[in-house]
Amino acid sequence: MRRVLVFVRLGLLLTLIGTLVPLLDALADRIRAAYPAFTAEEGRREKSAIVIYPVTMGVVAIVVWSWTARFFETGRSRARVAATVVFLVAGVVSRLPPVVAGREMPTAYGALTLLPCVAGAAVVLALWTGDPAGRSTGMPSR
Repeated sequence: MRRVLVFVRLGLLLTLIGTLVPLLDALADRIRAAYPAFTAEEGRREKSAIVIYPVTMGVVAIVVWSWTARFFETGRSRARVAATVVFLVAGVVSRLPPVVAGREMPTAYGALTLLPCVAGAAVVLALWTGDPAGRSTGMPSR
């Protein structure tokens, strides 16, 4: 199997984990502890504000990772450029929550959004140091 596809599938898995964790986390309890003066409604709004961004971006990223896997499986010739553009856009988008919502994501959620970026960096690096279509040539990388 091509090493690029291994990294793409790893990125897909990490994105899936990062998308599910905010949904499964007991964030409401932590919000109540951090903001005891919040009413139940304010707590729900805060939780929604914190969870909506990573879940929405996770769903979009899952679609993009799936598209990327298909792109590489079909051996498209512009894989390097496409992967680099997607990586750069994802890097910018993953840092937007404080700018857009005016609030910080919990540190664990922030770390979870960075893990797929590491896989994306591995994809880009593998593409630019190996065969343009990401196939293993048997030759050592430069």
